[in-house]
Amino acid sequence: MLNTRTRRIHVFLKCLCLLLTMAMINGCMGGGKGGKDFTLSVNIVGRGSVNIPDAGDKIAPQTVVNIEVIPEEGWAFAFWDGPDKADVVHNPNAPGGYQILMNRNISITAVFGRTLSYGGEFTAEDDNTAVVLQNAVIKDLPKGAAVSVRKANSVPLHDETPAGEPLEITVSNLGGRSVEFFIEATSSNAVMAYYDDEDDNWEYVYGSTTVKIGDKWYVHTKVENLSVYCPMLLSANLIAAGIDSIDAPLPNETLLTLPSVPDGFGVSVHSSSDTDVIALTGAIQPPENDTEVEVVLIITQGAKYALTRSIKVTVPGRVGGRTISVPKDYSTIQAAIDAAEDGDTIVAAPGTYRETINFKGKNIILQSEDPLDPEVVAS
Repeated sequence: MLNTRTRRIHVFLKCLCLLLTMAMINGCMGGGKGGKDFTLSVNIVGRGSVNIPDAGDKIAPQTVVNIEVIPEEGWAFAFWDGPDKADVVHNPNAPGGYQILMNRNISITAVFGRTLSYGGEFTAEDDNTAVVLQNAVIKDLPKGAAVSVRKANSVPLHDETPAGEPLEITVSNLGGRSVEFFIEATSSNAVMAYYDDEDDNWEYVYGSTTVKIGDKWYVHTKVENLSVYCPMLLSANLIAAGIDSIDAPLPNETLLTLPSVPDGFGVSVHSSSDTDVIALTGAIQPPENDTEVEVVLIITQGAKYALTRSIKVTVPGRVGGRTISVPKDYSTIQAAIDAAEDGDTIVAAPGTYRETINFKGKNIILQSEDPLDPEVVAS
């Protein structure tokens, strides 16, 4: 049986444990003085302001902060920028429309742009100026740059599938710079395409990206001059139309470097004007002298495909050695090795060669006609 003094000690310990537990919970939730407070730094680009009600210089961890953007007359909020822009969440039901969860020190930038109607013109009065249209945004206009955007619905479509509205942008006085152009898209899988009026086709803009601004998707690319742009769903036709060159091979290079294509698509050589120099496999037989070859590439997407225009490729003449073909020049690989000199390349045609090979210490290359085909090499 406990005496009165023992009961008091037990009651005191229970109260102490309860206080410690509450303090720990309060600290984990960010309340009280035990949690480390954070700072929210907001910068402004353009003409407007940001209202952060009920937030002081120090904000408790896990606090959800409401943010309101207030553009000046003739200006509109464009987007969030800065190192922590991804932390800003668009919530139409929240006071101000934007929220951010404070789990560290955060720095963001509110970018306001000058509103512009389609067909209107605007000249930037400051560097890094943004322009906001009904469904497009232009970013990073330098001081003195002039811009105009109009709808281009009269531009013809062929087999393309648009995922937004075609717009014609005219920019000048950029001083050698480029500006960033965003067009609202109906799909997160859209890419940017531009219209080539000389060839009357739409071409895929390599490097274009899809970003989310607020609750809308935009396709983004860099612009340096006049052109018509439109978000499109990616297709073999769109990719093929945008390929008009191939990296020139280096001297003695034995494989053509094909353009990269997006995931889900393939690229290969469809035709070659000189298969002795550039084979349909992409293998190169270095010629005696510089040789110009015309190739056509094929872009595939499952059963769908499209051909590129004819592309001229200059293959450099062989440097420091010759190419010996087996069995064209010599009936056996060993005979070709015997006749070869340092720097030569021996190319064996498909077939079975039952030989014991001795390179005799020569610095030569022995390869098949298709060095990338594991079955040919293995056999």
